[in-house]
Amino acid sequence: MPHPDKSKHPEAETKFVEIKQAYELLSDTDRRRAYDQYGITNEDAVLDRNRPDNSNYGRFQDPFEHFYGAHNFNFHDQDIGLYHRLSITTKYYETNIMPKSRLTPQILMFYADWCFACMKAANSFKKLIDTLEPYGVVFATVNAGHEEQLVRKVGVHSLPCVIMVLDGHNYVYKDSVFNAQHVVDFIRQKLPYKLLIPVTDNTLDTFLGGWADNRVRALILEPRVQPRLRYLIIAYYFRERVAFGFVQLNSKNTMNIQAKFKAHSNLDTLLIFNEFPPQPIATVTMSDIPTTTLNNIISHNKFLILPRLSSQDMLDNVCPAEWNRPRKRLCVVLVTENTSMHDGARTVMRKIALESLFNRERVRFAYIYQEKQNDFICALSKHNQSKDTLLQIVIFWRRDTKQIRYEWVHEVVLEVDKALENDTQDQYFNYTKQKMDIVIHRLLRSSESLSYETEVKALLDEHAENAVMRILNRILLAVEYMADNLGQEHILPAISVIGTIGFILIIGYLMSYLLHLEEEDIQLKKSKNVDNCNGKSLGYVPELRLHELRAEKYNGLRMIKITRHLSSMPTDPEAGAFLGMDSSDSETSMSDTYEPKILLEENLLDGLPNWLDRLFEGTTHRYYINYWPDFTSK
Repeated sequence: MPHPDKSKHPEAETKFVEIKQAYELLSDTDRRRAYDQYGITNEDAVLDRNRPDNSNYGRFQDPFEHFYGAHNFNFHDQDIGLYHRLSITTKYYETNIMPKSRLTPQILMFYADWCFACMKAANSFKKLIDTLEPYGVVFATVNAGHEEQLVRKVGVHSLPCVIMVLDGHNYVYKDSVFNAQHVVDFIRQKLPYKLLIPVTDNTLDTFLGGWADNRVRALILEPRVQPRLRYLIIAYYFRERVAFGFVQLNSKNTMNIQAKFKAHSNLDTLLIFNEFPPQPIATVTMSDIPTTTLNNIISHNKFLILPRLSSQDMLDNVCPAEWNRPRKRLCVVLVTENTSMHDGARTVMRKIALESLFNRERVRFAYIYQEKQNDFICALSKHNQSKDTLLQIVIFWRRDTKQIRYEWVHEVVLEVDKALENDTQDQYFNYTKQKMDIVIHRLLRSSESLSYETEVKALLDEHAENAVMRILNRILLAVEYMADNLGQEHILPAISVIGTIGFILIIGYLMSYLLHLEEEDIQLKKSKNVDNCNGKSLGYVPELRLHELRAEKYNGLRMIKITRHLSSMPTDPEAGAFLGMDSSDSETSMSDTYEPKILLEENLLDGLPNWLDRLFEGTTHRYYINYWPDFTSK
């Protein structure tokens, strides 16, 4: 069967839906089994069939009356059948409770069939449902005996046990007193911090002028110090689209706000503002504003006049997909950058959207940042005649989540420095709006199709937290989880383990620090000793010293030796005898002195060891010899 857009068969759409439903049924094993056995095709009917029917609980006689007497254990008054009617499975918890907890608090009651404490808590649980369910809190029950995996996953410690699922996290209610007020305080404590920002006369303009974050502003005026739980839950539900502020009436810091908006001093008032903050676009004043009224008013005014396509979720809400051509929805988008220079173009586009007469269900106006959604713009600019898409207007129709048909409006260009005078500005605005209306009228016809088609990726979430904030949030959640789940019997062992690890780390750090100090001290001493010795080494370093010996130096040394030998001998040996001063003793001594010593052959190497020691120690005098001298023979 071809796609309904490509087939002219009158039943193409119906057949396509049936094929899609059949595929979903066959891909789910539980639904397929239910269809094979009972012919059930609805998923909710499968859950209801698997869930025991206790709507008429109490129609039979209580068997315990024969043992205990009806006056002691009146189980009909406890209405334990309420648990069975609200009972869910693990699959339902994962596919419904967890995703919906990102918008509204989910309260789960874990019970067992033969738990007498659970029976006693049934009436209190019913009163809690009657009190908080009108505020938007969702209630469900889980049979701990049938869903043991879920019991371990959420950390149920005893029965009955109340668990609140909020933003994908499980919080255990541990108060011994189970009543509505204590549960309300528990929900208040776990809701995100500052869902309702306190607003005074001094901070009003700053709060209302912060719509550049792509969120509508809402003021809740109450004659109370603390806002009601219903407003906190509403603020949590719309926190991504609406920024809420809380004004305490009858206070000295809010008298100007009360007078400006003419708020009643004893009634609750809700004010909603868009890009033009002097006057609210919606107002409601009542003693108790119902949750349904709050939902309806905020849902119809949760977008700015000219919202920014800052995430895929924003694109899905502002420009939803519609594959049927007669019911196609057009999205008129201005391509800009995040700079104040383009404020003028955005102002003109915002005024066109404000004065537009088209149905908002068929035509929506928005703008986009080119530098942040570059992949999306590049996909739409493949067939654009002008390479520059900045300050250009594109109209597209989303056939599904990926396929888009689009067309660039080249007749309209919003310039930055256009029209400074009022008359010229009005003429320029009227001309631009007229051209825009002509193009939109033409494209809204069922017979008219947009020029080009392309496939786009999901938009980048500009409001996503950075890595540092995600790490900090995980740390805070871990600390909060440990604070909620660690009892006194767990705290002391945990402190002991943490203290031991800390002590080991401190000792290791001290040892490394002392070792570092010792190394620095040794290096300092070495540097001082080197300075004291004028750069000379303290220890003896053996080295080989060689001196050059040339022929002339060798011959000179021989002459010096001969000269010294001759100078030590008397010049005239007979002079003493001639003067009569000579004696036989002197002659004998002189003969002994100059008598050549006899060197025996075995004594030739007596001084060699000492000479070798001095040679290796480097204390001998050496000479460099370029060549061995030639000795001429006489």
